[in-house]
Amino acid sequence: MCPPRAAGARAAAHIAARIGEERVIAFDMGGTTAKMCLVERGVPHRKHEFEAGPGAEVPPGRRAAARLWREANEERNRSYLAELRAGERDEADVAAGGYESVSLALAVALAGGPAARLILNVPNGDTIPSLPPDLVIEAPCRVDAAGAVPLPVPAPSGHELGLMSAVRGCERDIAAAALSRDPAEASRLALRAFASHPLVGSLGAARVLAGSAFPVR
Repeated sequence: MCPPRAAGARAAAHIAARIGEERVIAFDMGGTTAKMCLVERGVPHRKHEFEAGPGAEVPPGRRAAARLWREANEERNRSYLAELRAGERDEADVAAGGYESVSLALAVALAGGPAARLILNVPNGDTIPSLPPDLVIEAPCRVDAAGAVPLPVPAPSGHELGLMSAVRGCERDIAAAALSRDPAEASRLALRAFASHPLVGSLGAARVLAGSAFPVR
């Protein structure tokens, strides 16, 4: 398991236990990487190695491994969301790095180093008054040894607020379904979540998704 993806593997283990499956494969795909994890009898498999540039002939020695990692990381940063832009990614944007740069800057700031301005997932508080205070939002924050404090942001438009509320409501329903001990209640919450999500095109598709994730037996 890779730390940013460990939650996905744990969630897969929890759902597998609920539906009575002893062996499942968790697949977690984001905007930059895709990872899989074998879960057997509720226990995710762990590895202490990471392969960069699969299929490449890797010479012995740490220097070669570090070089391959840098090359793979640079290619990932340059190709990030390539389908949404016409040309190459801006050099300054590439130089800023990816999630690893954010993680390092966060760790340094929390450890008492220079304060940083980072975009992080934090409790809403009063950042967006129309949303619940305990709802997790992604917002620009000032980070120092005292923690991360969301910075003021412009009020979202009605369309933006509606989308944020709908997606977060779906996420909360799915979390509640995963934690519920009542299969019927879990199925009801999952169906509501999928049916309300803007990326699920029909009630029929929502029923298929809910039924596969939280079958009622």
